[in-house]
Amino acid sequence: MLHPSTLRYLPQLFKWLLNLSHLDFSETNLAGSNFEGDDLLSTNLCASNLSRTNFTGADLTGADLERVLFDHTKFKAARLLGAKMGGANLQASDLTAADLIRADLTSADLTGTDLTGANLTGADLTGADLTGANLTGANLTGANISNAQLAEVSSLEGTVLPDGTMHK
Repeated sequence: MLHPSTLRYLPQLFKWLLNLSHLDFSETNLAGSNFEGDDLLSTNLCASNLSRTNFTGADLTGADLERVLFDHTKFKAARLLGAKMGGANLQASDLTAADLIRADLTSADLTGTDLTGANLTGADLTGADLTGANLTGANLTGANISNAQLAEVSSLEGTVLPDGTMHK
């Protein structure tokens, strides 16, 4: 029998035992879930509802996140290397210090999103809506993004632009 004081550790134990990588959660409603620190490598979440979900510190490398509803979602320090996020709705989400190297964000809605310190090296932002997004200190080296898109963001202070120059 478990001592009552150990019960508080059960959720962390179950998350440690459960590997969420390479699973198919496409077209599911997981709104409000907590995936903080979880490994979701190459997981398929395509066309799912993940509004107001916590992915802080999670690893979503190679995940299929196309057409996902992510509004008001936390991705602080999350790893999204090569993630497919085309057409995703990330309105008002927090991607502070997120690693989005080579992520596909084509036609994604990043309206009002906080990308402070995010690494978007080589990311494809073709057709993405960045109106009011905060890119302070972000790295856009080699990213596919237009000057018109950059003109719509709220801040580029300290941002490394696609050509490798620092925005002043």
